[in-house]
Amino acid sequence: MAGTLAGVRELLYERFAAAWTFGVTTYCFDNETFDPPVEGTWARVSVRHLDSSQESLGKAGTRRFNRRALLFVQLFAKLNAGVKDLDDKTQVVRTAFEGARINSAGEDIRMNAVGVTEIGPTDDGWYQYNVEAAVDYTEIR
Repeated sequence: MAGTLAGVRELLYERFAAAWTFGVTTYCFDNETFDPPVEGTWARVSVRHLDSSQESLGKAGTRRFNRRALLFVQLFAKLNAGVKDLDDKTQVVRTAFEGARINSAGEDIRMNAVGVTEIGPTDDGWYQYNVEAAVDYTEIR
């Protein structure tokens, strides 16, 4: 069924993985066991589904619901390692999602309002950037 939680999440993860071409740089998705590397840049990717609205009336199987979600990509580099690597990887992530439209397997996902927040030092020795993207998609049921 088009517009499912799992289907949308999987397509967003796939788009991230396709863009993340940095070899040994590691990343993890929501609720996965992960041990951050000792050195280097790494990322954590999550999707949070939000509210929705019914866009059309009709019988079951023809009604359209507009759904919203947020995609978060948290990027981390070792503290005191500079920000160039984070800047470069953040740009790749932003480019992968900004203004993007994903049409696959009955899904129609629209991306907009991609923003970057430079968080700075964390309590556990990393320097953090966040990329946040607004996601809209349609579910027909």
